[in-house]
Amino acid sequence: MDYSDFPIAVVEDIARLRRRIQRSGIPGKTSDRNLLIGTWNIRHFGEIHPEWGENPGSPKRNYRALAYIAEIVRRLDVVAIQELKRDLSGIRILLDWLGPDWSLIMTDITAGAAGNAERLGFIFDRRRAQPSGLAGELVLPPSPAGDPAGQFARTPYAAVSRPAISALSC
Repeated sequence: MDYSDFPIAVVEDIARLRRRIQRSGIPGKTSDRNLLIGTWNIRHFGEIHPEWGENPGSPKRNYRALAYIAEIVRRLDVVAIQELKRDLSGIRILLDWLGPDWSLIMTDITAGAAGNAERLGFIFDRRRAQPSGLAGELVLPPSPAGDPAGQFARTPYAAVSRPAISALSC
C-alpha cells in the first residue's frame, strides 16, 4: 500500500494499530514455520463510501475503515470473511490495496431472509497459500421419506489450499 495518499491522521492510526497488534502476541509470518489463518465477520461488507471522512448516509464504512481492515488482514495468510454483500466494491478495493500477491475465493449469495443476501469469502496471500481447486458446500440429504431436508441458512463452505512453500505442511 502506498500510504503517501492517506491522510496523516489515518497513517498515525495505522502506526498505533501496528503497535497494538505487535503487543497482542500474534506471531509474525515466518515462511517455513507457520501459516496464519483467521476468520472475521465484517458486518455488511459491501459498498464503501469513497471518502476518508464520515458519510451521513449509507454506506457508513469509508476508506479510513478499509485502511484499518487492510492493516489487520495483511498480518495473516488466509482470512475467512463473513457477511460479504452482493456489492463487492469494498472487497475489490481491499484486494487492490493489499496488492497483487493477494487473491479471493468466494461463495455465491445465500438467498432468502435467513441468508440475508450474504456470502463467504477467503482472502489469501498467494505467496503463502494456493488454492488446490477443490471447494464445496455442505448440503443436507433428503429425509428417509424423501422430503427435502431443512437446509442451513448459510451453507458451510470449505476450500482446500496447498501451501505455497513446500516445507510447510497443513
